Amino acid sequence: MKSGSGGFPERGAGYPGPPWRGFLADPDEGLGSVYERFALWSLLERSVRFLGARSLLHAPLFGMTGIPGLETLPLARGGLRVGLVDVDPERLEAVRGLWLELGMEPETFLLPWPPSSGWADSLPAGGYDMAFSFASLWWFPEPRVALEALARWTRLGVLICLPNPSPFLRLRLATWGRRESRLLRLEVLDREVFLGLAREARLILVREGFFDLPPFPDTALPLRRLVSGVLPRLAHPARRSGFWRWSALPYLRGENPGLERVVRGLSFLEMRSPAALVRLLAHHRYFLLAKAGVVPGPGR
Repeated sequence: MKSGSGGFPERGAGYPGPPWRGFLADPDEGLGSVYERFALWSLLERSVRFLGARSLLHAPLFGMTGIPGLETLPLARGGLRVGLVDVDPERLEAVRGLWLELGMEPETFLLPWPPSSGWADSLPAGGYDMAFSFASLWWFPEPRVALEALARWTRLGVLICLPNPSPFLRLRLATWGRRESRLLRLEVLDREVFLGLAREARLILVREGFFDLPPFPDTALPLRRLVSGVLPRLAHPARRSGFWRWSALPYLRGENPGLERVVRGLSFLEMRSPAALVRLLAHHRYFLLAKAGVVPGPGR
């Protein structure tokens, strides 16, 4: 029962983003992250079609709690040219290794951290049709620097996904996520603040919405870990199967083709709720932004 924004940086890591090393040893991401991945894959496919993009830059690749860097792999398998940007050399190499294991070889770029005003010059201008960032913007000391870089690196536009400041997210950041909240730029979750930064980067809003509304709250913890302190026997290693273990890796390896059907079956709340309820409770929102002068749509 976990959704994927937020999380604490690993002690001594020195780089931004949720913990990730433990998920390479034990890929149990929690049902929320798996649900979130399928929702995000669908959104990415729609956004790529809308902009008519043929190449995609995932920059930076941190943001989702769970196994890092898998968000764009299905699109690469579909023929899209994909690049991955990160600021942590160990994480970037680990993600590259995962892609190779899954039969794909991405383009990878290591950028310095923290970013400065010259960060945007680290990659060629217009090298990709579209860029994508998931739950990473609030980790930047200066989100404006990141948005300006994404705009420079792309030819058509940028998809930005941010945590939705729902009542449950606010509760989480005020209680067990209090340490996390001190590390994040929470103001960027405000729509008007974000759109102001986008305008400074000469990006124009063309689509926006909410997504990721499973029938459980955003805890930022896998269900097994959440209950282990209350019901230790349920989280015992001997019981770590079935309902208690969820991961996208077997699906991407072709070992669990039924996972999509199971996850889609949980989307009844998202599909059938009124827009006002989705706006209030969805775990994430998105902004699809086009560069000035770009007319979205395939066949341009």
